[in-house]
Amino acid sequence: DPLCYPGTGYQLGTTGIGALFNAYGNPISISLATLFTLVSARMTALAPLQYVAVEARSGGVVVYSSTLTTSSRVTVPVTFGYANVDSVVFTPAGSGWIIIDELVYEY
Repeated sequence: DPLCYPGTGYQLGTTGIGALFNAYGNPISISLATLFTLVSARMTALAPLQYVAVEARSGGVVVYSSTLTTSSRVTVPVTFGYANVDSVVFTPAGSGWIIIDELVYEY
């Protein structure tokens, strides 16, 4: 519930239905039984500045990786274009809390 943390990135980061949250710096992972393309998302952090490592895998092998900078002050739109993957892991640096919203993927 974004109302639990007024004035933080949680309120800013939840613009749609079905936002993904982590807690205590735990990674957020997405996996499907079929290959997909991770198209885009909007990301926000609870802290003023947060780095997030993103790894997309196919068959357990990392095929795409990037490091993103998120903020509690602005929602960051991200275009991925990670094709033919079966899982994606978002890992914040340290014990950062992040929000992923408007996640778009295609089969």
